[in-house]
Amino acid sequence: MKSRYRAAVLDAEVFPVESGRWIAVIKNPAGEFSTEAASPDEVPGAVWAAIAEVLGEPVAEHRLVDERGQPWDLAVAEEQARLLDR
Repeated sequence: MKSRYRAAVLDAEVFPVESGRWIAVIKNPAGEFSTEAASPDEVPGAVWAAIAEVLGEPVAEHRLVDERGQPWDLAVAEEQARLLDR
């Protein structure tokens, strides 16, 4: 059964909070929720699993974004990690 509270495409804002700890805040119309990963390459799977767990189904359409709402990938993660280390 599909949730009527789910947006067509969910954004997951990804950022590091410390070395070895990445947070993704998933924005859903019914409320935000988050998940953690130990490394950037674990983030996509952690987001997928959190969405499936919280909403009761995996959502094919979600996107990973940075703090500015721009697309997030491993190259962006490297830059975020550099800024965190300053």
